[in-house]
Amino acid sequence: MAIWSQNKYIISLLILITLGHWSLILQGIQLKATWVDGVGCAITQTNNTILAATFIYSMCFDLIILLLNTYKLLNFHDKTVNLLGRS
Repeated sequence: MAIWSQNKYIISLLILITLGHWSLILQGIQLKATWVDGVGCAITQTNNTILAATFIYSMCFDLIILLLNTYKLLNFHDKTVNLLGRS
């Protein structure tokens, strides 16, 4: 957020994406487990659809963060600045 100078639109976008991510994570922890003697606790049922959606959402979220940082740090709008940030 610091590289975007506390831009309210970027912050709002990141907050919305984060809330969506947390909602998927909290739904994904709903599973069923049983106790197996000699082994311990074993998971018997999960919702694979939500787990897959959480994984894909996480990858997209990371890509958005990477692209936002790359765009801002490379300074595409200023043609006089090279990749090292020098004029």
